Amino acid sequence: VELDRVGDSKKKKKNSSSSGAVAMMKEKEKSSAGKIKSHFLRRLRKATHFANLLEEMAKATADEGTVVEAKAYSSWMRGNFALETGNWHGACEEYGSALAICRALGTTSATLELQDYFTARADHLIA
Repeated sequence: VELDRVGDSKKKKKNSSSSGAVAMMKEKEKSSAGKIKSHFLRRLRKATHFANLLEEMAKATADEGTVVEAKAYSSWMRGNFALETGNWHGACEEYGSALAICRALGTTSATLELQDYFTARADHLIA
C-alpha cells in the first residue's frame, strides 16, 4: 500500500510539472503573438503616416490625377489601420472614400489599362 502512494505522488508531480510546462508554453505563445501584433501595428501606423505625407506632397506639387490617386491610396491605408485597431466606423468611412475614388478613376481614366486597374482595385481589394 505504501509503495502505491509513492508511485501515485511521483505520477502527480510528473503530471503537474508537464501541465505547468504546457501552461508556460501557451503563455509564451500569447506574449509572442502580442509582440508580433504590436510590431505589425507599429509598421502599419508608419505606413499610414507616410501615405498621408504622400497625399500632402502630391497636393503641393503634383498634377490633379496624381493627387486623386494619392488620396485614394491614403484613404485605403487609413482604412487598413482603422480596421486593425478596431475602429470599425473609421474603417468603413475610409474604405468607402477609397472605393468611390477608385470607381470614379475607373470610369474617367484616359487609357483602358488604367480604367481596368482602378476598376479591379475597387472590386477586389476594397469592396
